[in-house]
Amino acid sequence: MEAPGSKHGKRKRNKSFIQTAKKYGKQGRFGRGSHVTEDVYQYFVRVLEMSRQEFGTIEDKEVFVSNVFGETVGEEINLSCNQLVSRAIEKFLPCASADVIERFTEAFSKNLRPIFGDPFASHVLQKLLLVVAQKTKETLSEEQESDDPKEKNDWVVQIARFGLNNIEDFAWDTYANHVLRTALLCLSGGEESENVKEGKDGTLNVKYTEIIIRKGNVPETYTELLREYEQSLASWPQIADLAFEGLTSGLLQSLVIALKRAGETESCDHFIKILIEKCFKKYAEDGSLFESDYAMHFMDSCLATASPDLIETIYRSCLKDKLKKLVTHSKANFTVQRLFDFCPDKELMAECLDEVIETEDAMEKIFKSGYFGVFSSMAKACKRLGHKQGVFLLKGKQKPNESNRYIVNLHGSLVIQAMLHFNKPIKVVNSLLDMNPQELQVLFCDPKGSRILDAYMESVFVGAKSRERMIKKLGGMFVELAVSKHGSRSLEAAWAAVAIKQRHGIACELSSRDGQLTASPYGRIISSKIALPLFRQSLEEWLQFQSGQEKKRDLFADIIGSGTPSDSTEVPVKE
Repeated sequence: MEAPGSKHGKRKRNKSFIQTAKKYGKQGRFGRGSHVTEDVYQYFVRVLEMSRQEFGTIEDKEVFVSNVFGETVGEEINLSCNQLVSRAIEKFLPCASADVIERFTEAFSKNLRPIFGDPFASHVLQKLLLVVAQKTKETLSEEQESDDPKEKNDWVVQIARFGLNNIEDFAWDTYANHVLRTALLCLSGGEESENVKEGKDGTLNVKYTEIIIRKGNVPETYTELLREYEQSLASWPQIADLAFEGLTSGLLQSLVIALKRAGETESCDHFIKILIEKCFKKYAEDGSLFESDYAMHFMDSCLATASPDLIETIYRSCLKDKLKKLVTHSKANFTVQRLFDFCPDKELMAECLDEVIETEDAMEKIFKSGYFGVFSSMAKACKRLGHKQGVFLLKGKQKPNESNRYIVNLHGSLVIQAMLHFNKPIKVVNSLLDMNPQELQVLFCDPKGSRILDAYMESVFVGAKSRERMIKKLGGMFVELAVSKHGSRSLEAAWAAVAIKQRHGIACELSSRDGQLTASPYGRIISSKIALPLFRQSLEEWLQFQSGQEKKRDLFADIIGSGTPSDSTEVPVKE
């Protein structure tokens, strides 16, 4: 075993981009791509360094950005094709003035083809598309009309149209492919999201519920061009093969998500139906579909964007009678998760669940495979649709491990949280209450397990007496929770849900160990939030304060609702 401070025990920290750039500058290497002089290179190194610092005022930042882009006049293309300078330009384009944006759009429009495929200028082009599209949406929002589009609106259409006209070449080019994806994002009214991460192989890793949301209105010309993209790709004779290649699979995913975001349900379903007939059905029969990461990623996107009837078609055409094997498949288990995540009705969910757990040892096999995400997706589907909850609870019972050590698993925590929102969660409640206080403390201080207490306290199906029993069970552990980063957040959730009588008991315990509490930054926050100084000073005033807080909470509950999770009783139905 390595000593804590040994060189092998520490992970080597990667050098930052700026540190590497300085090193190359000393060697006379001024960035990959187009050539720039040493003075220009060193200037933009300093620009990137200064960008990490806070600006005193907004005016200071505006002057700084203006000076930076002043150095690019007449050199927009050449500088955008340099590795280091392109990064600086890309970083500050969202802050640039309208004149600067217009200057770059005019320069790029003169010779688009090499820019689409350039390793560095293509990134600037992507950022420029996002900036111009955002300004277009803001203009439309202010004018409340799209009959008189500005010149910049035409520029977004110009770039997207150029990409469409050359899509047979660009779809296979690493950099041009990503420009096409950005064009689809802009045409559908989307915005750049931190939750959309593109892997080195070109696939997408996304949170569908966030990126499908449309942000603002776009001109009708955008939507028309988006439909043309769908018609063009749908007509390709080799469309069945596109789902099996990294770059083209990512492009197809971007297209169906863009169509869904833009509200083009008919076009989206039309495109997915073509893929079902020409790709999914054919390759699902011989099993090759489930061996391709790229094809599985695309099917995930189809399940997230298809209409309810089409989701059922995907299941019956490609997945029916295969789920039992797919849940333990290294690649396809994620698609089974998406199927449960987007299952539109009780009947289909019940059929899928019964197929997965039809044998006695089905749950045990999934558990041994280690693909616990299947459990959490099934549990969340049961919660969302309010169906098959008892069956899931019964099948999910496992003999406890006779070990004093256990770890908190993310998906295990998500399963417990979902089951606490079931209509009859008494077995889960009793199971938690059977744990000893030390085990509960470890669970609620864990970053993954702390959310279980939130669900326990928030669920409308967990009774007031069960909440009281949990607070009583945690007696003697409140300080340990309060001084922990995640435990303190759990304690806040419990505090917000219990009556004044239980709050008084918690405050008494915390007050008796005030020194330990105030020694922790999290403990000090808890002390302030529950008004512990006032509690020690005057119990009567503290009780009045807590009564006022409770009345305020009840008042807001009447205004904004009871706090019942919207998906605990609402059942989506097919249109």
